[in-house]
Amino acid sequence: MLHINERTTIESFKRELRINEIYYMLNKALT
Repeated sequence: MLHINERTTIESFKRELRINEIYYMLNKALT
């Protein structure tokens, strides 16, 4: 889940994307 607002920076956005990607891959591996 990504939240974009006036405080969102490119760094935090990239970090969110990376966390989501890792979570998704872990989730897929566990099912």
